[in-house]
Amino acid sequence: PVDRERTVEVAHEALIGAWPRLQRWLSEDRAGLRIHRQLTAASSAWINAGCDDGDLLRGLRLGATEDWAARNAADLNDPERQFLEASVEHRRQEEQREIDRQTALRRQNRKLRRIAVILGVVAILAVLAGLVAIQQRAKAADKAFDAETARLASSAAQLVPTKSRVALLLAAEAHRRDPSVV
Repeated sequence: PVDRERTVEVAHEALIGAWPRLQRWLSEDRAGLRIHRQLTAASSAWINAGCDDGDLLRGLRLGATEDWAARNAADLNDPERQFLEASVEHRRQEEQREIDRQTALRRQNRKLRRIAVILGVVAILAVLAGLVAIQQRAKAADKAFDAETARLASSAAQLVPTKSRVALLLAAEAHRRDPSVV
């Protein structure tokens, strides 16, 4: 029914037993009656508890009550309507908090991925810098070795007139190090 004017309330069980069509109607809406009774009881408990959010409907029970209320809006009194609206609003707020939490989590994950990429690039650059340093050190060692060999050869050439044996030893060492020098 859309409004209360066309609604009849049955006050006696004998009438229900004697009227098969009424029995069928009542059987068909038994689930709806149960939902309405539960809504009435829950809204009273909510009001008596000082409108505590912990007493609001949630989950499947809220969904079933919402569906029933959409079809039977005229059967709701003000406290039931307020209770149902508060339950729906509470669900909406919880959903929004979950959306906000998921958004923050995605943002944090993106930030962590960026940091991981930056650290990876820094690690690769550090390895490359290490390899370059090792290569440069090897080149420097080779140049120092070559310079030492050239110095030995030069010293050998200067010592030939005065100390030929020492000059010969120095020339032999320079040749051992680099045969192209002497």
